[in-house]
Amino acid sequence: MGWDREKEFQELLDKSAKKASKGGIEQLASIAVQDEKQCYKHVCALIERQMKRSKAKLRLNLLYVLSAICRQSRSQLKSKDKYVPRIEPQLVTIATLLAEGPLEQKESVSKVLRTWKKEEVFSVSVLREVEAVLGGQTEAMSSHIASPSLALPAGSSSPMNATASIERQSTGFALSDPSSGSQPPAAAPPPPPLSAPPNKFIKLTQFSVRAAPAAVDHEAEESRFMGSRSSGRYMGSALLGIDDDFMDLSDPEDVAALFSI
Repeated sequence: MGWDREKEFQELLDKSAKKASKGGIEQLASIAVQDEKQCYKHVCALIERQMKRSKAKLRLNLLYVLSAICRQSRSQLKSKDKYVPRIEPQLVTIATLLAEGPLEQKESVSKVLRTWKKEEVFSVSVLREVEAVLGGQTEAMSSHIASPSLALPAGSSSPMNATASIERQSTGFALSDPSSGSQPPAAAPPPPPLSAPPNKFIKLTQFSVRAAPAAVDHEAEESRFMGSRSSGRYMGSALLGIDDDFMDLSDPEDVAALFSI
């Protein structure tokens, strides 16, 4: 059976577990100490149960609540305090839950333990057990996160030899093994360049070239033309590269040959 302010305490505990504040923690400690005679068992049970239900990263906030209650009760009630004797046997279990939290919270947890030692809240022997649990869990988490080392193959005395051994297994020879004393096999000579194949698509075509007519003296040709008009001979045919000995304008065939050129 709970007590009259249990619901109020539980609501404040839920809020502090998600987001701890100085005012909320002080209010929880005040309720727990004021109603200590009737609720100290319930308070200890509620805090432990909340720790088990909460995510690992939220358990640090509940540790702050627990520490505030125990310190305030020991400070005000002295030897009549009931929280410390009730919590102390459960500290190792609580430490196991806290060890599951993030590594970045380790320093915050250690700070709470140093405060307990300084104020002599809990016995030294119990705090040593708590530190052993937290330290062992932290080392286990660190070794799990650390990168695993690669095992050296049989017969390898150094990482360089191990690399060469792995290369030999994969390629049949070591690409670079300074300890072997042997040179890597010479690279195969490059293949000779391919000669250009005969071009079977080139077709030679012979062109008939006609010699250009020789230079012509226009004045001489004109005089020849004027002097031979009476005989019907056209001497200007040399301009077209035609032998005028075979051209006669009086002959219809020669005229037709002239225009056909």
